[in-house]
Amino acid sequence: MTPADFRWTLSPERAWVRMSLEGELDLSTAAAFHDAVSDLMEDGWTSIVVDLTGLSFMDSSGLRATFELDTEATQRGVALRLTGATEQVQRLFSMTGLSRQLDMAPGTNGHHRDG
Repeated sequence: MTPADFRWTLSPERAWVRMSLEGELDLSTAAAFHDAVSDLMEDGWTSIVVDLTGLSFMDSSGLRATFELDTEATQRGVALRLTGATEQVQRLFSMTGLSRQLDMAPGTNGHHRDG
């Protein structure tokens, strides 16, 4: 899959914004993902939900970008939540130990839950 095949949509709500990812989050697309979420933080969003439902693949570059964004969000006081992780993506997060660090909302089917 080429970087052009990786895309996202934004769905701003009152107090939070959802970024729904589609395609492959890998070496060729991780920087674009990182920059897009960083831009949301720069724009003043303090609650960002990243919906992973549409991802067909994620590699270590996607994991690293997610880890770096989580660190950046924590430093800025931004709530960054991941939803809709496929079994493959959940397994990657578990194998690397990131599932214990990241705010993942299992079983929400990508829908934001307050609290």
